This record gives sequence, C-alpha cells and structure tokens, in this order.
Amino acid sequence: GDKFTWHRDLIRECLDHALVNEGWNEMFPRAVLEHLDYYKSDHRPIIMNLHEEITHEVVGQAVLHFEARWLKEDKFREVVEQAWSSSEQPGGSAGLASRLEVVHEQLHKWDTTLLKKASKKVKQVQRELESVARDVLSAENMKRRKELANELERLLEIDEIHWAQRSRINWLM
Repeated sequence: GDKFTWHRDLIRECLDHALVNEGWNEMFPRAVLEHLDYYKSDHRPIIMNLHEEITHEVVGQAVLHFEARWLKEDKFREVVEQAWSSSEQPGGSAGLASRLEVVHEQLHKWDTTLLKKASKKVKQVQRELESVARDVLSAENMKRRKELANELERLLEIDEIHWAQRSRINWLM
C-alpha cells in the first residue's frame, strides 16, 4: 500500500515504523508490514502480518480464553515458560502461532487441575481462619491469622477478577 502513514491537508509523511533485528527476521522470514486504510484518523494503521497459520477451535467446542486471574498465581510464569520450552521443535522450526497454541493449551490444563477449585479453597481458608480466631491468643496464632487473612484476600481477589472478566463482552484473547 501507500508508504505514507499520516496526512493533513496536502502534507503526507511516513511517521509510523516497525523495527526488527536479525534474530526476529530469522524467526519470521515471511513477515510483512502492511499499511491499512485511513479510518476516522489522520494516521494509517500499520499491522505486522507474520504469514503463519493460526488454527481456530472446531465449531461446537467451547472457546478457551485467557484468564486474567492466572496473573495472580505464583506458578503462572513457570507454567508459561515450561510450555514455551516444550513447544520448541528440533531445529527451532516451531512457528509463533503453534508455540502460542501449546502455551494456551497448557495454561488451560493447569487451570483445570489446580485453579478450578477456588470456591473450595476460599471455604477451607475461611474455616481455618475462624478456627484460629477462636483459639487462644498467642504470637504464633496472630501470625497464622494474618497469613490466613492475606491468603483469603488473595483468593477473593482472584475470584473477583474471574467474575469481572466474565461480565465483560470483550474478552482478552
């Protein structure tokens, strides 16, 4: 398309660019920077087309979305790094889309096995907190009470994030 990305009256300029390094170019050799049409702006949007196949879920299956509450979990980064490493194919030929797909699948498996029991965890921590609160006052009990209160607050925040995300029309993909 047109090389100019901005216009005002009779002035046109190429203001918007993308910068890549040699390593990035090796990973995405078919990538192309495209200038889209002007739409309600004096800037032409640019998009990087990686020319990689992105598979979509089969019709009829539930669409799996990114869960914002994952970011509050200590093991999130570990799960992502492990999935990313396991998606690498011999010779480093795995494309970005296929690697992201593996990470996405692994996150949902992790979510199913560890995180779906959130309401049970909340009730368990609430019971334990109530038990400690009724127990004899001591420095050890006060410390445990504070730990449980912090854990309960963390779990409730995760639950709030979960329901806030479901109440929105626009999901993070």
